[in-house]
Amino acid sequence: MSRVRTFQLEGSPDDLYFANFARVDEEVIFSEVYDILKDNHVDIGPKHIGPSEDFYHCNLDGKKFILFYDIDDGAFIHATDESVMNKIKQLFD
Repeated sequence: MSRVRTFQLEGSPDDLYFANFARVDEEVIFSEVYDILKDNHVDIGPKHIGPSEDFYHCNLDGKKFILFYDIDDGAFIHATDESVMNKIKQLFD
């Protein structure tokens, strides 16, 4: 069972966010998310560096999604395929 808790904002079904109840550095949360994905056989591509966020193209059972680490908002996942979003959410249950 993961210590990382997820949530989605109303009107944003394609984005999955990670709660930081412990108020730890967002990089700690990102590292935990990254490790959980890797431990569950998610293919995580190379890091792409943008002006305010890093992102990784990922693949879970042939379905694509993007893992983001935003310097202001922390980690989140963007997945337009509802089936892959549901699988990702199960990884963090």
